[in-house]
Amino acid sequence: MNPFNKYEMMGDYHWRECNRNSKNYNPPLEARYGAILKRIPSGLNRILDVGCGDGYLLAQASRFAARVIGIEFEKEGAALAAKKLGSHSHCFVLRGSCYQLPFGKRSFDIILLSDVIEHLDNTDLCLQELGRVLKAEGTLLLTTPQYRPDRKWDSRHVKEYQPPELNALLTNYFESVKIHHFCPVGWYRLYETKIGWKLMKVFSRYFYNPYSGEGDDPKKFYQMIAVCKGPRV
Repeated sequence: MNPFNKYEMMGDYHWRECNRNSKNYNPPLEARYGAILKRIPSGLNRILDVGCGDGYLLAQASRFAARVIGIEFEKEGAALAAKKLGSHSHCFVLRGSCYQLPFGKRSFDIILLSDVIEHLDNTDLCLQELGRVLKAEGTLLLTTPQYRPDRKWDSRHVKEYQPPELNALLTNYFESVKIHHFCPVGWYRLYETKIGWKLMKVFSRYFYNPYSGEGDDPKKFYQMIAVCKGPRV
């Protein structure tokens, strides 16, 4: 796994970037979490967030389950999450590895893997572990940016996936895999310009976040969310 030093450099940045009143507000990040959260049913027993970072997604998912657990490899990220979630009595944060999860078989109703898989050196071992601790009727919700040929999304990414690649990988470990696409290309290209970045923050803050738009044509979107069921492990 490539070193991830954002938490040392930027602190609990996910909390700031998902706050519409913050100057750091990040509409595409808000859309990514929204794509995950709208697919989580209520009344669950246990949710696991693997690579929970500073704990923002974990906090948002806490309303859906009696107990939510985050596991984070980076020391600084785990410490930030534990601090931010201190007032959430049913949220727990552990420092550990996705390659060796400290849980028994079939422990979780939902597992979240939000923009983590692209950072991994050993995706197979991670997916084996996720399948092991996911309940037979449970769901893995996985997001990752779609491969683009011109450049990497982030220099820290080990591998970025095209939709067929991701589907082939995930079907080795889950009986049912459905990949959905969000974050429209046109809107994101606008966000990458200096003027568009400012305009889209204002528009998303006060009107509608267009980055939450979904569709079936991968050529029109930059982000993927995979809904995986039926662990084969």
